[in-house]
Amino acid sequence: MPASAITEPGTPSPARWIAGLLAPHRRWRWLAALASLGAGLAIVAQAGALAWLVSAAIVDAAPVPKAPWILAFVAVLSRFGLQAARDACGAPGTGRARRTCAPACAT
Repeated sequence: MPASAITEPGTPSPARWIAGLLAPHRRWRWLAALASLGAGLAIVAQAGALAWLVSAAIVDAAPVPKAPWILAFVAVLSRFGLQAARDACGAPGTGRARRTCAPACAT
């Protein structure tokens, strides 16, 4: 059954209602999305650096250069920082939606 059939006539659908609650926080949601994208790229960089380390240490049996260590360290730090930024940017909108929805959802 569609959501519009459940609500009373003249009231917005649940999706529109939540979108209306989150509209003032559009910039924060974009920043959270960009931070998520950056964290994903940092994970790829971290995996590449670790693959480079394993390749140099095991496959080539050569001394491991410092560059992959530094890249892996920077990738880990940036990933954690971007994930914290994602959580901080997403908190204002979701907190407002939860505070507004909690009394209505409890009934």
